[in-house]
Amino acid sequence: MAEVERFGWSIHPTKRFGWSRKFELLGFLWDLDSHRAELTSHKRDKYMAKIHHLLRQGPPEQVAFTYGYKDISSIIGSLVHTCVIFSERRSRLNALYAHRNRFHPERRGQRLHLPRDVLAELKDWARFFRTPNLSASFTLPANSSSLAIYSDASSAGCGVVVDGRARFWALPEHARAVDVDIGVMEMWALHLALQAVVQLGVRNSVVTFHVDNLGVVFAARKGRSRSRLTNTCLNDAAIRAMNSNIIMSIVYVASADNLADAPSRGDAAAFAPLLLHLAEPWEHVIIRPAASK
Repeated sequence: MAEVERFGWSIHPTKRFGWSRKFELLGFLWDLDSHRAELTSHKRDKYMAKIHHLLRQGPPEQVAFTYGYKDISSIIGSLVHTCVIFSERRSRLNALYAHRNRFHPERRGQRLHLPRDVLAELKDWARFFRTPNLSASFTLPANSSSLAIYSDASSAGCGVVVDGRARFWALPEHARAVDVDIGVMEMWALHLALQAVVQLGVRNSVVTFHVDNLGVVFAARKGRSRSRLTNTCLNDAAIRAMNSNIIMSIVYVASADNLADAPSRGDAAAFAPLLLHLAEPWEHVIIRPAASK
Protein backbone atom coordinates (compact mmCIF):
# COMPACT_ATOMS: atom_id res chain seq x y z
CA MET A 1 0.00 0.00 0.00
CA ALA A 2 2.95 2.34 0.56
CA GLU A 3 3.68 2.27 -3.16
CA VAL A 4 0.08 3.16 -3.93
CA GLU A 5 0.03 5.96 -1.37
CA ARG A 6 3.03 7.56 -3.09
CA PHE A 7 0.61 8.60 -5.84
CA GLY A 8 -1.65 10.30 -3.32
CA TRP A 9 -4.35 7.65 -3.55
CA SER A 10 -6.26 6.86 -0.38
CA ILE A 11 -7.72 3.36 -0.22
CA HIS A 12 -10.15 2.32 2.49
CA PRO A 13 -8.88 -0.69 4.50
CA THR A 14 -11.82 -2.85 3.36
CA LYS A 15 -10.97 -2.14 -0.29
CA ARG A 16 -7.32 -3.15 -0.06
CA PHE A 17 -5.94 -6.37 -1.52
CA GLY A 18 -2.63 -8.18 -1.77
CA TRP A 19 -0.53 -8.21 -4.91
CA SER A 20 -1.10 -11.90 -5.62
CA ARG A 21 -2.70 -14.04 -8.31
CA LYS A 22 -5.75 -14.54 -6.09
CA PHE A 23 -7.29 -11.66 -4.19
CA GLU A 24 -10.56 -10.19 -2.95
CA LEU A 25 -11.73 -6.87 -4.36
CA LEU A 26 -15.13 -5.16 -4.46
CA GLY A 27 -16.96 -8.19 -3.12
CA PHE A 28 -15.48 -10.67 -5.59
CA LEU A 29 -12.72 -13.26 -5.28
CA TRP A 30 -10.50 -12.84 -8.33
CA ASP A 31 -8.36 -15.70 -9.66
CA LEU A 32 -5.99 -14.49 -12.38
CA ASP A 33 -4.86 -18.04 -13.18
CA SER A 34 -8.30 -19.54 -13.81
CA HIS A 35 -9.66 -16.19 -15.09
CA ARG A 36 -12.70 -16.45 -12.86
CA ALA A 37 -14.39 -14.15 -10.36
CA GLU A 38 -16.56 -15.46 -7.52
CA LEU A 39 -19.02 -13.51 -5.39
CA THR A 40 -17.76 -13.64 -1.80
CA SER A 41 -19.84 -15.42 0.82
CA HIS A 42 -20.05 -12.14 2.74
CA LYS A 43 -21.64 -10.34 -0.21
CA ARG A 44 -23.89 -13.29 -0.99
CA ASP A 45 -25.20 -13.37 2.59
CA LYS A 46 -25.61 -9.59 2.65
CA TYR A 47 -27.63 -9.54 -0.57
CA MET A 48 -29.74 -12.51 0.50
CA ALA A 49 -30.55 -10.73 3.77
CA LYS A 50 -31.78 -7.71 1.81
CA ILE A 51 -33.99 -9.92 -0.35
CA HIS A 52 -35.38 -11.83 2.64
CA HIS A 53 -36.18 -8.50 4.31
CA LEU A 54 -38.26 -7.49 1.29
CA LEU A 55 -39.93 -10.89 0.98
CA ARG A 56 -40.84 -11.24 4.67
CA GLN A 57 -44.45 -11.98 5.48
CA GLY A 58 -46.37 -10.92 8.57
CA PRO A 59 -49.30 -12.68 10.27
CA PRO A 60 -52.40 -13.25 8.07
CA GLU A 61 -54.33 -10.51 9.88
CA GLN A 62 -51.55 -7.96 9.35
CA VAL A 63 -51.50 -5.62 6.36
CA ALA A 64 -48.67 -6.42 3.94
CA PHE A 65 -45.38 -4.67 4.59
CA THR A 66 -44.53 -1.50 2.71
CA TYR A 67 -41.10 -0.29 1.67
CA GLY A 68 -39.52 3.03 0.83
CA TYR A 69 -37.38 4.40 -1.96
CA LYS A 70 -34.15 3.67 -0.07
CA ASP A 71 -35.10 0.01 0.42
CA ILE A 72 -35.67 -0.50 -3.30
CA SER A 73 -32.64 1.53 -4.36
CA SER A 74 -30.43 -0.44 -1.98
CA ILE A 75 -31.35 -3.84 -3.41
CA ILE A 76 -31.11 -2.52 -6.97
CA GLY A 77 -27.58 -1.27 -6.24
CA SER A 78 -26.57 -4.67 -4.88
CA LEU A 79 -28.01 -6.54 -7.86
CA VAL A 80 -26.45 -4.15 -10.39
CA HIS A 81 -23.10 -4.75 -8.67
CA THR A 82 -23.64 -8.49 -9.10
CA CYS A 83 -24.33 -7.95 -12.82
CA VAL A 84 -20.82 -6.55 -13.28
CA ILE A 85 -19.68 -10.17 -13.43
CA PHE A 86 -22.95 -11.98 -14.15
CA SER A 87 -24.02 -9.75 -17.04
CA GLU A 88 -26.65 -12.24 -18.24
CA ARG A 89 -28.69 -11.28 -15.16
CA ARG A 90 -29.25 -7.68 -16.32
CA SER A 91 -32.61 -8.61 -17.82
CA ARG A 92 -33.87 -9.58 -14.33
CA LEU A 93 -34.10 -6.02 -12.98
CA ASN A 94 -36.98 -4.49 -14.91
CA ALA A 95 -39.71 -4.92 -12.31
CA LEU A 96 -37.52 -3.38 -9.60
CA TYR A 97 -36.59 -0.42 -11.81
CA ALA A 98 -40.25 0.16 -12.70
CA HIS A 99 -41.28 -0.03 -9.05
CA ARG A 100 -38.63 2.49 -8.01
CA ASN A 101 -39.95 4.89 -10.65
CA ARG A 102 -43.35 4.84 -8.92
CA PHE A 103 -41.99 6.86 -6.02
CA HIS A 104 -42.74 10.56 -6.26
CA PRO A 105 -39.44 12.48 -6.63
CA GLU A 106 -40.50 15.03 -4.00
CA ARG A 107 -41.92 12.50 -1.53
CA ARG A 108 -39.09 10.06 -0.94
CA GLY A 109 -40.55 9.20 2.45
CA GLN A 110 -43.59 7.48 0.94
CA ARG A 111 -43.87 3.71 1.27
CA LEU A 112 -45.41 1.29 -1.21
CA HIS A 113 -46.46 -2.35 -1.28
CA LEU A 114 -44.42 -4.68 -3.49
CA PRO A 115 -46.37 -5.76 -6.59
CA ARG A 116 -46.35 -9.36 -7.80
CA ASP A 117 -43.81 -8.84 -10.57
CA VAL A 118 -41.32 -7.38 -8.08
CA LEU A 119 -41.88 -10.29 -5.69
CA ALA A 120 -41.33 -12.75 -8.54
CA GLU A 121 -38.13 -10.97 -9.57
CA LEU A 122 -36.80 -10.99 -6.01
CA LYS A 123 -37.57 -14.70 -5.65
CA ASP A 124 -35.69 -15.36 -8.89
CA TRP A 125 -32.66 -13.49 -7.52
CA ALA A 126 -32.90 -15.45 -4.26
CA ARG A 127 -32.71 -18.70 -6.26
CA PHE A 128 -29.71 -17.33 -8.14
CA PHE A 129 -27.83 -16.45 -4.94
CA ARG A 130 -28.40 -19.99 -3.66
CA THR A 131 -26.41 -21.34 -6.62
CA PRO A 132 -23.28 -23.21 -5.43
CA ASN A 133 -19.92 -21.81 -6.57
CA LEU A 134 -21.34 -18.52 -7.78
CA SER A 135 -18.54 -17.62 -10.18
CA ALA A 136 -18.07 -16.54 -13.79
CA SER A 137 -15.23 -16.35 -16.27
CA PHE A 138 -13.77 -13.01 -17.29
CA THR A 139 -11.65 -14.48 -20.09
CA LEU A 140 -11.81 -12.31 -23.19
CA PRO A 141 -12.24 -14.04 -26.56
CA ALA A 142 -8.98 -14.56 -28.41
CA ASN A 143 -10.42 -14.20 -31.92
CA SER A 144 -12.65 -11.98 -34.04
CA SER A 145 -15.06 -13.80 -36.33
CA SER A 146 -14.98 -12.85 -40.01
CA LEU A 147 -18.54 -14.04 -40.65
CA ALA A 148 -20.85 -11.46 -42.25
CA ILE A 149 -24.03 -11.75 -40.18
CA TYR A 150 -27.29 -9.88 -40.73
CA SER A 151 -30.71 -10.27 -39.14
CA ASP A 152 -34.04 -8.57 -39.76
CA ALA A 153 -37.75 -8.97 -39.12
CA SER A 154 -41.04 -8.03 -40.73
CA SER A 155 -44.70 -8.71 -40.07
CA ALA A 156 -44.20 -11.98 -41.96
CA GLY A 157 -41.36 -13.37 -39.89
CA CYS A 158 -37.60 -13.30 -39.35
CA GLY A 159 -34.66 -13.52 -41.71
CA VAL A 160 -30.97 -14.26 -41.14
CA VAL A 161 -28.02 -14.06 -43.53
CA VAL A 162 -24.64 -15.61 -42.68
CA ASP A 163 -21.86 -15.32 -45.25
CA GLY A 164 -24.16 -15.40 -48.27
CA ARG A 165 -26.50 -18.07 -46.92
CA ALA A 166 -29.99 -17.12 -45.80
CA ARG A 167 -33.14 -18.48 -44.24
CA PHE A 168 -36.63 -17.20 -43.51
CA TRP A 169 -38.73 -18.19 -40.50
CA ALA A 170 -42.44 -17.49 -40.88
CA LEU A 171 -44.10 -16.28 -37.69
CA PRO A 172 -46.90 -18.77 -36.88
CA GLU A 173 -50.36 -17.49 -36.08
CA HIS A 174 -50.23 -18.73 -32.49
CA ALA A 175 -47.21 -16.48 -31.88
CA ARG A 176 -48.99 -13.29 -32.93
CA ALA A 177 -49.73 -12.26 -29.35
CA VAL A 178 -50.80 -8.77 -28.34
CA ASP A 179 -47.38 -7.78 -27.00
CA VAL A 180 -45.42 -9.06 -30.00
CA ASP A 181 -44.31 -5.95 -31.89
CA ILE A 182 -41.57 -5.36 -34.43
CA GLY A 183 -39.04 -4.78 -31.63
CA VAL A 184 -39.68 -8.26 -30.25
CA MET A 185 -39.50 -9.70 -33.76
CA GLU A 186 -36.15 -7.99 -34.39
CA MET A 187 -34.77 -9.44 -31.16
CA TRP A 188 -35.99 -12.89 -32.14
CA ALA A 189 -34.19 -12.51 -35.46
CA LEU A 190 -30.97 -11.59 -33.66
CA HIS A 191 -31.44 -14.62 -31.39
CA LEU A 192 -31.71 -16.85 -34.46
CA ALA A 193 -28.54 -15.27 -35.89
CA LEU A 194 -26.66 -16.06 -32.68
CA GLN A 195 -27.91 -19.64 -32.75
CA ALA A 196 -26.67 -19.97 -36.33
CA VAL A 197 -23.22 -18.72 -35.36
CA VAL A 198 -22.99 -21.19 -32.48
CA GLN A 199 -24.15 -24.09 -34.66
CA LEU A 200 -21.52 -23.17 -37.24
CA GLY A 201 -18.91 -23.83 -34.57
CA VAL A 202 -17.85 -20.31 -33.62
CA ARG A 203 -16.32 -20.22 -30.15
CA ASN A 204 -14.08 -17.90 -28.15
CA SER A 205 -14.68 -14.98 -30.51
CA VAL A 206 -15.98 -11.46 -30.86
CA VAL A 207 -18.81 -11.71 -33.38
CA THR A 208 -20.36 -8.76 -35.21
CA PHE A 209 -24.11 -8.81 -35.86
CA HIS A 210 -25.74 -6.28 -38.20
CA VAL A 211 -29.29 -5.10 -37.42
CA ASP A 212 -31.41 -2.16 -38.59
CA ASN A 213 -33.31 -1.54 -35.36
CA LEU A 214 -31.76 0.86 -32.83
CA GLY A 215 -34.03 -0.47 -30.10
CA VAL A 216 -32.34 -3.85 -30.44
CA VAL A 217 -28.89 -2.25 -30.39
CA PHE A 218 -29.56 -0.34 -27.17
CA ALA A 219 -31.42 -3.22 -25.48
CA ALA A 220 -28.54 -5.59 -26.22
CA ARG A 221 -26.02 -3.10 -24.83
CA LYS A 222 -28.03 -2.59 -21.65
CA GLY A 223 -28.89 -6.26 -21.37
CA ARG A 224 -32.54 -5.51 -20.67
CA SER A 225 -35.71 -4.13 -22.21
CA ARG A 226 -39.10 -2.99 -20.97
CA SER A 227 -40.65 -5.74 -23.09
CA ARG A 228 -41.19 -9.04 -21.26
CA LEU A 229 -40.70 -11.08 -24.43
CA THR A 230 -37.57 -9.16 -25.42
CA ASN A 231 -36.18 -9.64 -21.92
CA THR A 232 -36.74 -13.40 -22.09
CA CYS A 233 -34.95 -13.51 -25.43
CA LEU A 234 -32.09 -11.32 -24.19
CA ASN A 235 -31.54 -13.56 -21.19
CA ASP A 236 -31.42 -16.73 -23.27
CA ALA A 237 -29.12 -15.11 -25.85
CA ALA A 238 -26.75 -13.93 -23.11
CA ILE A 239 -26.50 -17.46 -21.69
CA ARG A 240 -25.90 -18.98 -25.14
CA ALA A 241 -23.19 -16.42 -25.91
CA MET A 242 -21.55 -16.93 -22.52
CA ASN A 243 -21.50 -20.72 -22.92
CA SER A 244 -19.57 -20.34 -26.18
CA ASN A 245 -17.44 -17.42 -24.91
CA ILE A 246 -18.85 -15.17 -27.62
CA ILE A 247 -19.00 -11.41 -27.23
CA MET A 248 -21.81 -10.02 -29.36
CA SER A 249 -20.93 -6.75 -31.09
CA ILE A 250 -24.24 -5.31 -32.33
CA VAL A 251 -23.84 -2.86 -35.21
CA TYR A 252 -26.62 -0.71 -36.65
CA VAL A 253 -27.05 -0.56 -40.43
CA ALA A 254 -29.67 1.21 -42.51
CA SER A 255 -32.49 -0.99 -43.80
CA ALA A 256 -31.23 -0.51 -47.34
CA ASP A 257 -27.89 -2.01 -46.32
CA ASN A 258 -29.32 -4.90 -44.32
CA LEU A 259 -28.80 -8.06 -46.35
CA ALA A 260 -31.49 -9.81 -44.31
CA ASP A 261 -34.21 -7.36 -45.37
CA ALA A 262 -35.55 -9.46 -48.25
CA PRO A 263 -35.19 -12.81 -46.42
CA SER A 264 -37.17 -11.38 -43.49
CA ARG A 265 -40.09 -10.91 -45.90
CA GLY A 266 -39.81 -14.46 -47.22
CA ASP A 267 -37.59 -13.77 -50.25
CA ALA A 268 -34.27 -15.58 -49.90
CA ALA A 269 -33.90 -16.45 -53.58
CA ALA A 270 -30.71 -14.40 -53.97
CA PHE A 271 -28.88 -16.48 -51.37
CA ALA A 272 -27.74 -20.04 -50.86
CA PRO A 273 -29.86 -21.84 -48.24
CA LEU A 274 -28.80 -21.70 -44.59
CA LEU A 275 -29.43 -25.32 -43.69
CA LEU A 276 -29.44 -25.29 -39.91
CA HIS A 277 -31.97 -26.60 -37.41
CA LEU A 278 -32.50 -23.79 -34.90
CA ALA A 279 -34.85 -23.39 -31.96
CA GLU A 280 -37.52 -20.84 -32.83
CA PRO A 281 -37.35 -18.29 -29.98
CA TRP A 282 -41.10 -17.68 -29.91
CA GLU A 283 -41.73 -21.32 -29.00
CA HIS A 284 -40.20 -20.70 -25.57
CA VAL A 285 -42.33 -17.70 -24.66
CA ILE A 286 -45.63 -18.19 -26.50
CA ILE A 287 -48.00 -20.95 -25.43
CA ARG A 288 -49.76 -22.75 -28.25
CA PRO A 289 -53.55 -22.71 -28.06
CA ALA A 290 -55.10 -25.98 -26.94
CA ALA A 291 -56.21 -28.15 -29.83
CA SER A 292 -59.96 -28.16 -30.29
CA LYS A 293 -61.68 -31.46 -29.55
